[in-house]
Amino acid sequence: MGGGGGDMNDGSGWRGMGGGGSDMNGRNLDWWRNGGIVDGFYQDRWVGELLLDGVTVTIKLASDLPNELLYGRVGFLWACTFLNKHIGKDTISTTWMRAVVDEIIKAGRRLANKGRCPLMYEWHGKKYWGAAHGLAGIMHVLMDMELNPDEWKMSRVFGDEEFLQAAVDAGELVWKRGLLKRVGICHGISGNTYVFVALYRLTGKAEYLYSAKAFACFLLDRVQKLISEGKMHGGDRPYSLFEGIGGMAYLFLDMIEPSEAKFLAYEL
Repeated sequence: MGGGGGDMNDGSGWRGMGGGGSDMNGRNLDWWRNGGIVDGFYQDRWVGELLLDGVTVTIKLASDLPNELLYGRVGFLWACTFLNKHIGKDTISTTWMRAVVDEIIKAGRRLANKGRCPLMYEWHGKKYWGAAHGLAGIMHVLMDMELNPDEWKMSRVFGDEEFLQAAVDAGELVWKRGLLKRVGICHGISGNTYVFVALYRLTGKAEYLYSAKAFACFLLDRVQKLISEGKMHGGDRPYSLFEGIGGMAYLFLDMIEPSEAKFLAYEL
């Protein structure tokens, strides 16, 4: 797929992408070249093939592709899991998914070295623990994959009680400091409300449902006024799902049946 114009005829009548070419129906394929697939981001590593209108296209991804959930390999795995659940088992091959899991674990072991945590990951050159870009989000997805016994051992560094206590402690902190000046799920009050929703689902304790309702009521009663007065940030993309009121609306729907709530991009 490089810059040359050699013949890559696959039997469909299509010639190599390097020199422009056309498909079996005579349509020009320069749009694909101009999209950057040939000369840009995807040249460092082979990943797989796509069949586009009878044409087999090899896709290559950068060797420094991040592992995190929002933009990286784990995000791909979560999307595969979502498709397999809602469309049908093996819609995305487990063989393909396993190859990605291997890459993620290999990278995590390499960075962890001899630290307490057997896997570690970086974001912008720093070790990162967070849910969107760091270890927490990566482990959340990996634990839904088919892991061998050694890999399961790595994922169980801490016991269930330690995780539960950490979640309770986090809830107390969010109750004290969680009424932020942003509305969204990613960096705002809507996302913090899901802390209490999750604790309610986990423990069944009414105090967490009360906390979730308190935060949700604050959003419902005050957010529009605070945004219009410039006292609260409505998001760089005000109607988006993660930054803006789109996420707030999603939260309100979940508050109808909080015991059935699912956090976006984490729970299927």
